[in-house]
Amino acid sequence: MNTARRGFTSHNTWMPVIIVGLLMAIAIPNLLKTGRRAMQRGLTRDLEQLSAAQGEHYRRFRTYASTFREGAERGMLAFTPRGGNDVRIARADSGGWSAIASRRAYGLQMLCGIEEGAEGAAAGAAAMPGTVSCR
Repeated sequence: MNTARRGFTSHNTWMPVIIVGLLMAIAIPNLLKTGRRAMQRGLTRDLEQLSAAQGEHYRRFRTYASTFREGAERGMLAFTPRGGNDVRIARADSGGWSAIASRRAYGLQMLCGIEEGAEGAAAGAAAMPGTVSCR
C-alpha cells in the first residue's frame, strides 16, 4: 500500500508569498518616486510655457496678464495647462507676476511655483526669479 502524501507543504505555499511581498516592497517606492518625477516635469513644463507666454504678452502690451485661456486678447494669455494640472496666476501687473501649479494624482500631491519681476511671490513660488521651484 502506498502511504505517500501528495500536496503542498506550508513551506511551499508561504515561500512565493514572501518573495512577492519582497518584490512589492522594492517596486512600490520606485513607482511612487517615478510618479512624483513625472508630475514635477509636467508642472515645470506648464510653468515654463506660461512664462514664455507672459514674456510675449509683456512685449506686446507692456504688462503681464492676470488670466489665461485659449486665444490671445488684451489681458489674456494664449495658454492651456496640461490635463490634470491646476495652474493659477497669483499676481500680475506691469512690475512682474507669479503663478502656482499643482496636481494631485495617485495619492500624491505636488505644488510648483514661479515668479518673475518685482517682489510679492505667491506661496510656493520660486526662490530665484524666473525659475520653477517645487515641493
